[in-house]
Amino acid sequence: MVKQNNIFTATIDHSKSLNEMIVVGKYDWVNNRDITAEHFLVSGKRKYKIVFELLHFNKSVSSDEVIAEAKQRGLRLAKIEELLAFGEKYPEEQRKFPIVALGSVWKGWDVVLCVPFLWIAGDERILNLDSFGYHWPKYYHFLAVRRS
Repeated sequence: MVKQNNIFTATIDHSKSLNEMIVVGKYDWVNNRDITAEHFLVSGKRKYKIVFELLHFNKSVSSDEVIAEAKQRGLRLAKIEELLAFGEKYPEEQRKFPIVALGSVWKGWDVVLCVPFLWIAGDERILNLDSFGYHWPKYYHFLAVRRS
């Protein structure tokens, strides 16, 4: 069962490039080798408000379980540009727990599917990738979007 969490709002600005979205998020470390516009396409031209929910299961879960729960609740999983908007507006949230965007997937160098996530290393806020097939530990949270 998914633990109910706070609701968040942010503005997605598609006039910015992926790199500009990363820069305004002021991350201390970014996986610049793999988190690129070539690997993660950000498209659109407009600016819009979005409502997020953080899904937390309080148990280890698979990506497929997260996808199924989001679908059942009428949510879709956040894309990288939405994760970056969330990280920009709520920078302290990733200090509490890792936040994963399962809505953006890149086939990595070793043919592993990778997804972006926000977390910390020491005191530094990071933007990195992890395996889509990872069995996520119970402290992970998943960023989802309410459908309009």
